[in-house]
This record gives sequence, C-alpha cells and structure tokens, in this order.
Amino acid sequence: MKKKRLAIVAKDRVVERFTYSYLRDIFGDAVEMRTFSIEDLKEPVTDCDVAVTSHTYFAPEVERLFPNAQVIPGHKMLSGRNLEQVLNLPAGKRVLVINTPRSLSVEVIRNLEELGIRHLTYVPLDQDVDEDSELYQGIDTAISPGMGHLVPPNISHIIDIGQRIFRPITFISLWRALELPDDYVEVYMAKYVEVLFQSAQKLASSLSYIETYLAEVETTLNEIDDGIIRADKAGNITGINRSAENMLGFSREKWIGKPVKSVFQRIGLSQERVEAESKLNKNVIFHYKKKTVACKRIHLDVRSNDSIFSFKEASKIVELESEIRHKLNEKGFVAKYNFEDIWGGDANLRKIKQKAETFAKTEQTILLTGESGVGKELFAQAIHLNSGRKNGPFLAVNFAAIPDSLIESELLGYSSGAFTGARREGKAGYFEKAHNGTLFLDEIGDIKMSAQVTLLRVLQEKEVIRVGGDRVIPVSVRIIAATNKDLAQLVEEGTFRRDLYYRINALPIEVPPLRSRKQDILPILNKRIYRNFGVEKTIPADIRRILTAYTWPGNVRELFNVADYIYYSSMERSVVELSDIPEYILSHHEKTKASRLPIADTESTENLFIRYGADAQCLTVLRAFISLQGEGLGRNRLLSEIQRYEPHMSEHRLKKILAELRDKGYIQTGTTKQGSSITPEGIAYYRSKAEEAQGAQTAS
Repeated sequence: MKKKRLAIVAKDRVVERFTYSYLRDIFGDAVEMRTFSIEDLKEPVTDCDVAVTSHTYFAPEVERLFPNAQVIPGHKMLSGRNLEQVLNLPAGKRVLVINTPRSLSVEVIRNLEELGIRHLTYVPLDQDVDEDSELYQGIDTAISPGMGHLVPPNISHIIDIGQRIFRPITFISLWRALELPDDYVEVYMAKYVEVLFQSAQKLASSLSYIETYLAEVETTLNEIDDGIIRADKAGNITGINRSAENMLGFSREKWIGKPVKSVFQRIGLSQERVEAESKLNKNVIFHYKKKTVACKRIHLDVRSNDSIFSFKEASKIVELESEIRHKLNEKGFVAKYNFEDIWGGDANLRKIKQKAETFAKTEQTILLTGESGVGKELFAQAIHLNSGRKNGPFLAVNFAAIPDSLIESELLGYSSGAFTGARREGKAGYFEKAHNGTLFLDEIGDIKMSAQVTLLRVLQEKEVIRVGGDRVIPVSVRIIAATNKDLAQLVEEGTFRRDLYYRINALPIEVPPLRSRKQDILPILNKRIYRNFGVEKTIPADIRRILTAYTWPGNVRELFNVADYIYYSSMERSVVELSDIPEYILSHHEKTKASRLPIADTESTENLFIRYGADAQCLTVLRAFISLQGEGLGRNRLLSEIQRYEPHMSEHRLKKILAELRDKGYIQTGTTKQGSSITPEGIAYYRSKAEEAQGAQTAS
C-alpha cells in the first residue's frame, strides 16, 4: 500500500518543526512527511502528492514550487495557551505581537481580537524596522505564538501563547487529499476539542470566543460519518453530533446535560466494557435497531477528564474499507489494462494474446517471459480482467524493489510485536491482500533463494502464517509470475529452485520483443502521440526507416518515451524532422551504417553460408550480435533475433555455439546478468566470410 507523500512548507524553521511534530502525532506512519523551508527552495519539487503551507500567505509560491502536488493553504487559529495572562494585562498597554512576515503578526492580532481580547494596544513586529525605532519605544511585553526566537532583546516580558494550529477547514481538506480513513479525524478532533474546551475555560468571560469556536466544533463533528458523544468530567453529555442522532435515534436537545451512562443503558451496552476495551485499542460490537455498531472511547490528553465516544456502523466500516482499498491501491490492487490496450497487429502477437485470453479462464499459474519493456504487466492485468477473479484485487509485487530482509514479512505479513518498528496492530501481507484475486509476482528471477522456500510453501499449501504469529490463514490467490531472465538457466546454475520453477511454469507465455514485429513500430508510435496529445504527425520516409531499423532494446516502454520526445520536440510543426529524433537513435543509425556488411538479404544469407557447413550457424550467431549492435546481450534476446532468419535454432544449440565462439575468441561471455558481446576478432571473422560469400554470389 503506497503512502501519500506530504510536503510541509513554512518560512520559519520553528514553525516547520512544530507543524511536522503536530501532524506526525496525528498521522503516525500513515503518511510519508517531509519539511521544506520556502526560503531555501530554489528548484521545483516534483515528487510530493500533497503540500500544506504554514499559512495561506505562502500558498501561491508553494503552488509554483510544488507543481505536481495538491496544495492545501494553512488556515490557522490560536491554541489557547496562556491566554489568561494576556487577559490580565492592564488596559491600553502597548504590546509587541511576534510573527514573520508582518502580515502574519497582523493576523495574530486579528485572532486575539476575535476572541474579544481588545483591551490592549497591539504593535505588529516588522523585521524591516530597526528594533531601536520609535515604533517600539516604551514596549516591554511581547505576545508570541511560539516564535520567541524572534523577540527583540530589549523585551523583558514574553507571553508565549503557543504555536497556532490548523483550523478544521484546513485539516479536513488535508485529510481528504491524503485519502485517509475517519480514524485520523477522530485523533485530530480529540486534540482540537481539548484545545477549544481548555481555552474556553480560560476565557469564560469572552463569549465571542466560545460562540465562534464551539460553532467550529459542531461543524467539524457534523462533517464526519462517525457518531460522536462527548461527556464532561462529571459524566454529563456536552455534545452529540448529527451522525450519532441518526444512528442511535434520539435528539441531542433531549440528551444534552444528561449522564452519558443513561445513553449506554438505553442502547443496552456497558460503558465500563467500552472503557476497558478501548484501553486495548479495541471496539465493542453491539446490535441496536437492526444495525451492527462498533463503539470506542477516544482517549484525550491525560490532563483532560472529558470523554469522547465514537459510534460507527459496521456496514460503513466495510464500505470505508472497500473505498480506501480502492483509492490507496489504484496503482497496485486494481487492474486497469485489457487486451485491447496491448497495441500491435503482428500475427505472432495476436496469437499470443489469444493464448493468454484462453489461459485466463483457468486457475493455473502463468509465467510471462520477455525482455524489459515488452508489456508483461499489461498481459498480467488483462489476464486478470478476463478471469473468474476479475472482481477481486489485482496486486503487483516487484521482487527487484523489495529488500531481501523484508521479503518474508511483505509476502506473509506480520503480527503485533513481531519485530522492532512493527505496527502495533500488525500488517497483512501480499497474499492476504490479494485474497480472492490475482497476485502478480514481477521480476521473480530476482527473488533470493531463502525467500523461494517461503513462496513455494504458500503456493503448495495455499495458506500463510504471519511472521511472529501462530494463526494459519487460508488464502485463495491466482498467481501470474513474470521475468526477463532465463529461469531454466538459473535452475541449472543453482540460483533458482527447480521445484518452484515447475510450480510457476504451468502455462508459459513469451511476450515478443518489439524488434521482432517491426511493422508495429510506426503504428504504435502514431497511436501513442494521438492518444496522449490529440494530434497527428507526418513522419517522412527517411525517419521512418531510421525508427524501423532501430533495435529498441527498451521495447514498447522505450517507444512510448520516444513518441513523447518527438511530440514535444515538434510541437510547433506537423511534420517530424530529423532533429526531433533522440540523439542516441541517430547515433545508433550512423554506427549501423558504418558497420553494415556487403551481404545479401536475410532470406538468402543461409544459402550463401551453406558452403561452410556446420560453421554456417556460428556465422548466423555472429550476424545477430552485429545486427543488434549491443553489449551484454542475453541468450533470449539473441535467440529471438536469430530465429528471424533461422527459425529452427534451439536454445540448447545456441548455448553450444556460444561456447564454441567464446573458445575461439570471437565473443566474450560474462555472468547471466552481464550477457555476451562480440569481440573485434569476431567482427573481422564474420566480415571476411561475408565478403567471401559476396564474391561467390557475384561469380555465379
């Protein structure tokens, strides 16, 4: 489950640290948070989903600096700390109000006056004015919202009214942008209500404060779906929100001021049991008026004797869980692509798509092989959407992206207290999350041997036991695996378990590389440009030849990038020019021209080499190296190229030929990951034989 990335942007470092601590206390680890000083940012930040400003004043600049983020302007309110000290200052006294810039000092003054504290003469701090200025003469007292480091040294008395906190309008906007469940609103409300009630007690004489902020409390409480009942230290009800009225079926006017215990008696629930279970972070489930309801006490700060009880309908919990799962897992839990999204008219590709669609109807494990960028995940998603599990989750797991130490806990999940840093409530693993759906195991060739044992056991037993737990959890999951590696070779090398290989290789599908279906290159490029940008481009014949001749090692993924590049490079023109093509493709074209050999077309090459007997296949392999113009070529890629003009070449035969060429010094071979490369001696040998063949053809 991918966390949202939140940027906290402020001008002052103290505000920045306070806001981070304040939000971390509410959100915990549910959000990935980073802080930024607006004065230190020189370049735009593009990897944040949401940005919240310390104040609305900075919102326009933050929108410019965070172009990809949803910006939430920070509306602030006073926290109520030490306001009684402000009230006790003598009427007419000149006090310096601290904040930066000056407009924020003015806003703090406005906050104080909104609370009815109008008996003082406020002077806003202006850091552009010298502290010895006549403006500040005779002032010995400063009011600071947690900004004491800005107070001039000649001020002898400082009243710290605490850092200002976000108003409900800001928090609700932030909560929605982060797509978090209602639980986090409960945590915020617990803090917010506590601040308001404590401040209200200190400012009992300021009726405007109480009326203003209690109205905000009521508005915020009525915004959430949970039923909320608040009781004071005497156990009498002080607040009931609209959801609680509707859920429990009584009016707040009738129950305000009555003992909260009478509510529990009416609904047939023990308040003592709710108190006890809530200390263990558990809900109490009860049935009331044909509804199943979960009740829990929200614990406030230890200094508060007030109580808040939340009520949530079980049906709402299920709906919320489903909604959150859908929203938070759009990129991994939900399949979005079907077979029509796999572009290309190549006959071989059409056959493979038909085979995949047939395989989708089964429950068998499918192994997708092919080079990086050919669209293996698109096939996996399409298979899921055409299977009997299409209404279940689709979860993609990339083994290359998971640290070895975390693979087991990510696959199986973990129980409470399984290891240091584990969530208190534990965590479900990928298999549990994919229950009744499809689990796509991408880059399975990168999984370490130790984790292969765990994976094999789950595939065989169809059950998991969380790390640190003892409960057996049955799982029903359809597996689709994918790799760009030669798993059979890894089995021979001893780095991939043979039993696991045969377990996942039940229905193999090899997705062809783009260079094996060259007739699809230009249609896909044009379709990408039209689909993404709504325009059509004219591509001259010489550029079409360059694009078609290119080997596309990154396959369709690389072609998409090139299509985007061409569009942006030719935005003002309808006709594509040579300068609109990426330089590395043009460079490849020039190298290919320089090394092109005077040989016949591919169809007659084997006939020309037939005089060399067994050596003809060695020359064919060398030809593939030269044609691909690459270093570190894998056996699968070589075989795909060779089979274009020698379809009967087998992988076993290719392996022997590579060994022979290596022994003769014509190629260099590395590890499985490094692949093979042709040597200068290999190029010279091939060139000499090709020239002989050319001469023989001319003579005949």
